[in-house]
Amino acid sequence: MDQIYSDMADRTSHYEFNTTECTDFSGATRVVEVKQKENEFISEIKTTIKLSDELLEKDISNNDKKGDLVKIKSSMFQIVNNLKSEIKKIEDNEIYNLNKNIKENLKKLNENLILLNNMFNKLY
Repeated sequence: MDQIYSDMADRTSHYEFNTTECTDFSGATRVVEVKQKENEFISEIKTTIKLSDELLEKDISNNDKKGDLVKIKSSMFQIVNNLKSEIKKIEDNEIYNLNKNIKENLKKLNENLILLNNMFNKLY
């Protein structure tokens, strides 16, 4: 058994394996990944905007909590308009690599809009 192991070790040590690491994708793969990630991010925001638009269309005139709902709708309206204009700029200019500050601001606005949507739904 030791002889077989020794023979195998001798045989494998005589062969060299030509391995090359394929790391040059010319950045194309990275660009596609960034674009896809940003598109998913923008898509999430657009979904929140769509849900908010539906809530903004609801009639609150006969609701007992009308005063609170009006305040929430006003805040929602401002955020929705800001997000829509920013998303339009991003899509029109085909910006797929958002800088950190813009992305954080959009993320925060989206989170706030989700909170307002939830508050509205609880009161409505």
